[in-house]
Amino acid sequence: MVNPPIVVITLHTFLLLAGMPQGIYGISYDISTPQTERDLPHGWNARRAQTYRQLACRLECGQFTQLQRSDWVRENTDTITTYYTMLMLGDITPPGKLSSMVKGLKMHMIHHWLLDVTQDIQLGRQYATMLVGPTPSGLVPANVPSIEAPEDFVVPAYTRHSDAALDVANWRV
Repeated sequence: MVNPPIVVITLHTFLLLAGMPQGIYGISYDISTPQTERDLPHGWNARRAQTYRQLACRLECGQFTQLQRSDWVRENTDTITTYYTMLMLGDITPPGKLSSMVKGLKMHMIHHWLLDVTQDIQLGRQYATMLVGPTPSGLVPANVPSIEAPEDFVVPAYTRHSDAALDVANWRV
């Protein structure tokens, strides 16, 4: 096994990073699922969960907090720490795995949390006050008016058919 090379960034990158303020920085990645799960020679024949666990471990060690599966953030940090943390994700095992299947790896600065509309767009909140289509009954909050789906109900597109999916009692419209 070969030890990963020591990462040395260019002077241009260092000066760019050194000139940026301390603040809230994020790291986002996009990994090719087919290249992770396909059998050799076109993939690693691995479960994607193991790759995500390794990435999560590296980011948590760098004191980043997970916002979504591939979106992590750290408050009150600097750009050089964030950049090196991002580059160190390439150290997951086996060596070379990340670089052969990464579709995107980005560092970003979050200036303000003002435009986080997560709660506003959730069902029952400001921008989703009523159902706009059939919805699983267990996902409909009490403050959203709804009725049971009619007997001639058709399962929505992209919903896998199962006994539970075909039971109209499990849907609200």
